[in-house]
Amino acid sequence: MGLWSVTVEEFDKLFGPVQPVDSWLPNEEFIFWFEGRRCGVGFGWGLYLGFDQL
Repeated sequence: MGLWSVTVEEFDKLFGPVQPVDSWLPNEEFIFWFEGRRCGVGFGWGLYLGFDQL
C-alpha cells in the first residue's frame, strides 16, 4: 500500500473497523486490530501515511 494512495474510508473497508484516537488537522490517527494485534495508522489530509504495531 503506497503512501497517499488510500483514504481513511478505503482503509476502514480493508482493515477496519478503525477507531479515531487523535486528530490535529490535517493529521489523524486511528487504532485497529489486525491478526490479533493492536495497530495504529496515520493519515494526512485524509490519505494514508503509514502504520505501526502498538
